[in-house]
Amino acid sequence: MLSGVYMRLCFGILFSIFSFKLLANDSSSQCAVKSYVDIVKCIEEKSYKNKVYDYKLKSARSIKSASEQWINPELGLEKIAKDSEKSETSASLLFTLRLGGKKGALMDEAESLFQKESIQIGMDKKNSRLDSILNLYRLSHLKREIEIEDETIKTFSKVINQFKRPKLSPEQEVSLSIFKMAIADHEIKIIDLKSDEELLYAKIASLSGLPKAEIEKYLPAQKRDWPEYKLSQDVENLQTIKLAEADLKLAKSQLEKAKSDAWPDLRIGPSFKQTQVGDEKENFVGAALVMPLPIFNLNGNLKQAETHRLEAAQLEYENSKIQALNLKNSMTAKYNALVAVLKKSLSNKSVDDNHLKTEKQFFSGLVSGALVIEAHRQFVDFEERRNSAELQAIETLGKLYILEQKFDGVVL
Repeated sequence: MLSGVYMRLCFGILFSIFSFKLLANDSSSQCAVKSYVDIVKCIEEKSYKNKVYDYKLKSARSIKSASEQWINPELGLEKIAKDSEKSETSASLLFTLRLGGKKGALMDEAESLFQKESIQIGMDKKNSRLDSILNLYRLSHLKREIEIEDETIKTFSKVINQFKRPKLSPEQEVSLSIFKMAIADHEIKIIDLKSDEELLYAKIASLSGLPKAEIEKYLPAQKRDWPEYKLSQDVENLQTIKLAEADLKLAKSQLEKAKSDAWPDLRIGPSFKQTQVGDEKENFVGAALVMPLPIFNLNGNLKQAETHRLEAAQLEYENSKIQALNLKNSMTAKYNALVAVLKKSLSNKSVDDNHLKTEKQFFSGLVSGALVIEAHRQFVDFEERRNSAELQAIETLGKLYILEQKFDGVVL
């Protein structure tokens, strides 16, 4: 397990060096950062992910525009020569007329697809911003956890120095052994934390174009301003319902398209024919018409398939209203519970004060070494759990904002 941790750490360091060298070559386009909010905005501006989302939206818009185009006319040319004396030449220019409202149905389908893609891309972009926010908070947590681990190792090292004497009692030998194992345990833990830290710095640096030092300088502080969130029965603007509604519109448009496909396409236009026998030529001008005959099928199977798809989409839409409300209220309850716990939890200063108090009591001979080890383990566990709760609360709040379309430009 330890070798895997070392590999992750080495990979993170190498990736960081490579990313920072690339960024150094492009310092002219570096964002001006004065706060944590600026880092988030910089990631949005520079991140390749948002560029990918923009291209996807442009692609969907182009497909929508393509549905409005006319079908190109067909030019037909034919020449038949029996011998050098006799020949026949014919030409036609045919324009396609889509009967049964095909063009309108195709445009409705393209519009529905565009609406669905727009909603999904909008949600993806907001989730990407939330992911950046969570990564920055996690970096802040890792910095704090590494500091606590470092301080714990230093404290235990001071304790071990007290046992450097010619002869130790059995109890002192056991205590010395326990403190040495505790240091090894915390050293392994700190390697894992630093590996995670390096990978996150490399990821944010590659997305934002900012050097590690600039990111570290403006990491978010422990969150204190938790907005109030109440349970609600309002589901009109929830994004999951908007997606289900877009699916329903798409299914309706595809059914109409299947119905219109039962009508044939009519190709009509002018035609010209010339016959030549020797030096004598005779010209004919008329109209040409081409149309498939609906003899073998009237597209009934496809219409039936799209009818079933519409029925399924209708059921999904109705169910999405119920599930979206359940999801919203479940996340609201979770958020409120997490915030209530976080507001009651000790501040960083209180934790640090307790930490120092325990150390003073030990060196004054008031508490045992076993109690010191247990106290430090509790400090570490508390910090990890509190940080995890804070991340969960931020993530839940962000997802609620995204679900209710309230996350535009918001930085938590």
